[in-house]
Amino acid sequence: MTFRRLADVSSPVDSTSPKTVSATCAAGELAIGGRTVTDAGGNAPIGISSAHEESAGGGATRYTVTAYEAGGGFAGDWGITVKVVCIK
Repeated sequence: MTFRRLADVSSPVDSTSPKTVSATCAAGELAIGGRTVTDAGGNAPIGISSAHEESAGGGATRYTVTAYEAGGGFAGDWGITVKVVCIK
């Protein structure tokens, strides 16, 4: 078994909601990931979902995170970062 760490993929740190970021591993690899939330505005995001997609095209796998800002009306700056390891 081999492990390959992908570079972190981040969303902009701004007031946009929702935010979606993803990282894709090569064909034959499995994408295993986690996330970090940057919450400079003090309004914690809610509705965070993570997904492992086995059919990202060409045999590749993708790890995707989508987050929605709490309350929907806050304008505080926040962002998310996806951290992924590809396993073969």
